[in-house]
Amino acid sequence: MLFRSCVDLGCGDGRLAYELVKQSDLFVVAIDADPAKVASARQKLAAAGLYGTRVTVHLGDPADTHFPKYFANLVVSRNSLGDGPQVVSTDEAFRLQRPYGGVACVGRPGSMSRSEEHTSELQSQAYLVCRLLLENKTHI
Repeated sequence: MLFRSCVDLGCGDGRLAYELVKQSDLFVVAIDADPAKVASARQKLAAAGLYGTRVTVHLGDPADTHFPKYFANLVVSRNSLGDGPQVVSTDEAFRLQRPYGGVACVGRPGSMSRSEEHTSELQSQAYLVCRLLLENKTHI
């Protein structure tokens, strides 16, 4: 089985991480600088039975995660859904993005910043989940 990972830089309430886990085979590592949001995300994901098995949430700076280089097949940001791609450190997103098939997909659906010109399966999944979140069709 191929291990596929996702990093959520600025996970906020954890909804994007939740949906990515529910709608894909990704393992999600999320990070946020706000202790209250981290606690809330952990609680919601644990109540859904996902925390610690397919998703973890870390307290820290999303612009300087200290996660290993080339760690993620997919880099996303819950915070960028509302605030736009400028809230995500481009340097950190590309440092974490796995080469040769990794995708960074941040921003609002319809105007997402993407790391590749062609659409990949991961990019399509991220776009769909982000759109559903913005339309309030998902919840945890």
